[in-house]
Amino acid sequence: MIHKLNNDIKTHIIYKKKIMITKLNKNELLLIKILLQLNIISFIKKINKYTNTYIIKINCNNIPFKNIKNLYRPSQKLSISLDQLKKLSFTTKNILILSTNKGFITNYQAIKYKTSGILVLKLFN
Repeated sequence: MIHKLNNDIKTHIIYKKKIMITKLNKNELLLIKILLQLNIISFIKKINKYTNTYIIKINCNNIPFKNIKNLYRPSQKLSISLDQLKKLSFTTKNILILSTNKGFITNYQAIKYKTSGILVLKLFN
């Protein structure tokens, strides 16, 4: 459930809770790797290998983006084309995280790979 993970991370950042313990599946782990690259999460450690339970430390104080907006809804997926992505990327300083056929990538990586996808997260100040 990607939307549940997005909402959990958002609430932990808002209320400045640093530790989050949760069960993650394969897709959520890929999203966590992107957030590690963007310095929103400082580290992740697997607690229980049988139940896929992880402990995640969220970087509440020094994150480059103060606001996270969840754009993923299973019933109403927002897809974005490459042309729309180029316009959004060069007019604003927001970072969009997309779900593509190459996995979860940022909007700048999507332009580099010339691919479009479904919007998952929007990171902005």
